Amino acid sequence: MSDRFSRRTDWPAGSNRISELTDRFRRDGTAYIDLTASNPTVCGLGYGEDLGSDGADWLSALADPANLTYTPDPKGLLRAREAVSAYYAEKGVRVGPDRIILTSGTSEAYNLVLRLLTGPGQSVLTPAPSYPLIDLLLDLNDIRQQRYQLNCDDTHTEPDGNGWSFKSANARSVRQPQTPALIAIHANNPTGHTFSPSERAALTEFVRMEKMALIVDEVFLDYSERPRETFASEENVLTFTLSGISKVLGLPQMKLSWIIVSGPEAERREALRRLEIMADVFLSVNAAVQNALPVWMKRAPAVRDRILERVRANRQALDAALRGIPGLNALPCAGAWTAILRLPDDVDDETAAHDLLETARVLTHPGYLFDFPTGSHLVLSLLPSPDVFAEGVGRLVRTLGPKPSPSHK
Repeated sequence: MSDRFSRRTDWPAGSNRISELTDRFRRDGTAYIDLTASNPTVCGLGYGEDLGSDGADWLSALADPANLTYTPDPKGLLRAREAVSAYYAEKGVRVGPDRIILTSGTSEAYNLVLRLLTGPGQSVLTPAPSYPLIDLLLDLNDIRQQRYQLNCDDTHTEPDGNGWSFKSANARSVRQPQTPALIAIHANNPTGHTFSPSERAALTEFVRMEKMALIVDEVFLDYSERPRETFASEENVLTFTLSGISKVLGLPQMKLSWIIVSGPEAERREALRRLEIMADVFLSVNAAVQNALPVWMKRAPAVRDRILERVRANRQALDAALRGIPGLNALPCAGAWTAILRLPDDVDDETAAHDLLETARVLTHPGYLFDFPTGSHLVLSLLPSPDVFAEGVGRLVRTLGPKPSPSHK
């Protein structure tokens, strides 16, 4: 039977112990605390008046009469692209609508750019740690990956750093011949790493010297504790900057993202010409969401502030809960919506996550999913409501922390 199907989808069958236990709890109605929840729409971040409108008003933007007229544009409707341009103008970066391609989700944006830049069997450079979705996207495009490591600096000695850093030497050491692109994630999930000005200079110089293109995933850029400049302004190397409303507006279900093409003019124009043809094949972006975008994007600052407030509060609660607990340490993380706990090296992270779910009813991600180079880790979302998060972290500490020595009479 396996010969009938493409090898690109020949992923391992089955599930791990954690997903099997989670499925059983759901079937049985067993309650547990989900510290992996990362969807703003189910984490008590309601779209009420404090976010600029009530929920009905958000939905009313979808009732535009223009939705009844089909006026496709391969790049996306002009009014929607102008709304994206205005978003970058607020960041001090001029991005003309002609340099924007709208897509149905960041995964589609990745897919278009990867198909543009690579051929079957070629490889791209990808960061580690990072989110495992990239692995599947590369498999579906018959692309191999070479992982370059981000360095973790627990002592915060890196100038202008945030606990993690990019080193050109790490990328150079794994690059294979005929590697056409490097993927950078700014801010990285789960580490929160963002590129400082000096790191950005090193990255773009490396890409330029190696004659590669740069793909920058910026979906979490608005959620960095140390604001960084977008790569949409990059003109020295051919650059594809990806983002979308799943994080900018906290609306993953609305499925609208974008690609911004920048860099040397000749390469930029040719890339846009080809991307426009590719996008025209699918015309995938929903018209109603495109027409609503100009209204919605005006509320992006309020959404960002609300989510940042939640993330900061939960991070402070986590740090307080771990204070003085030997063997459990939170790694530096100054961006995105996640926290990383380092466990003792002799603890298997999948076993720890399974036991935590089984005994304390707390769901976390084992670190191996994110390709940490060494050590044992758990990854938590910082989006759950504060009371739920505090209870989950309390159970985690009681379960995984050191046990008190028995008293002797």
